[in-house]
Amino acid sequence: MRRSAFASLILLLAACATSTAATAQYWTQTFALSPATFKLPDNLPQEILDRIPKADNLQGTLRYRFAVSIGGQAVRVQLTNPFADRPMRVAGASVALAATELTAVPASLRRLTFGGQPAVTLPPGAPVLSDPVDLPVANLAELVVSLYLPEAVPGNPGGGASMVLTTDDTVMTPAPANTKNITGRPFISGVLVARARTTGVIV
Repeated sequence: MRRSAFASLILLLAACATSTAATAQYWTQTFALSPATFKLPDNLPQEILDRIPKADNLQGTLRYRFAVSIGGQAVRVQLTNPFADRPMRVAGASVALAATELTAVPASLRRLTFGGQPAVTLPPGAPVLSDPVDLPVANLAELVVSLYLPEAVPGNPGGGASMVLTTDDTVMTPAPANTKNITGRPFISGVLVARARTTGVIV
């Protein structure tokens, strides 16, 4: 009787271990962007200075498109605020699979939250990681991330990334209208995906 009970216990523990291993998730960095700024050399000729984009005060919804390396079943987005000397408020954010240009696949739009809240304030220079969202992403997929900035924040034109800006809160709009093209460095510094096992990746 004792042997039978002991054997049953061993089988139960083995089943639990197998189930846990099957459902375990590992968060893997699949995209990273350096938040570094740059300083222009002194005494640049004026004709070169004229060709460098000027910094904008960004207010409204900023949308950025980028490619990931490996895919996963869920996503977390890391934001950062490296350019300002004051906190930056993000009143809404979303992630989605990219459609054409800077539009989103409607069914894939997911609102991002931070500690369960739809808004977050980023201290200067500090990163913030979103809560996980259920969004299956394929290898080499392209995403769009949108941030609603209710107050003007300084941008950095030196990043060279192409983004669009709208004046309203359009984070959950697949194809915003009346967009303004922006060149600069996004406030997104990384994306993580959930996978069933650990994977080495160059981001």
